Amino acid sequence: MCDLTENLAKLKNLCQNGQVSEHKFYRIAHPLAEKRYEPLRKFLIELLDSPNEIFRLNAVHLLGGHWPEKQDIGEKLIELLINDPNDDIRMLSASALSHIKYVESRAALHQCLNGPKEVPFVKDSCMDAIRILNGTPQLQILQEQLNQIVNENR
Repeated sequence: MCDLTENLAKLKNLCQNGQVSEHKFYRIAHPLAEKRYEPLRKFLIELLDSPNEIFRLNAVHLLGGHWPEKQDIGEKLIELLINDPNDDIRMLSASALSHIKYVESRAALHQCLNGPKEVPFVKDSCMDAIRILNGTPQLQILQEQLNQIVNENR
């Protein structure tokens, strides 16, 4: 347990000093997330409000992927989906909403999907999230995406 605490302290220190790249952040945080280390989760939730895009991006990615049963971040993910200036963060927020099964996000996902200025890959993520929340198996969605890529490359 000491190793987990030390690694989290290291991550916090690097973040506080602004000395962390996206790769370095993920390299330190991911093993903690794999162990579902609750103090990391609390720290990641704090980072959802960070002005630093790297912190928000990694926080959304790790929270959505490693704590799917925790819906307490749903409203914050909706806020990021609708308002974040970073396309990647909006895309990951849509995906995370489907991973945590936050059905209350359907209206926001539709809003984003129908936004005339939204970029295509964010819209695709919203569509996939809506389909998952509506019960479409993720494996089916992945197969359809693979078929689309194959057909585009012919």
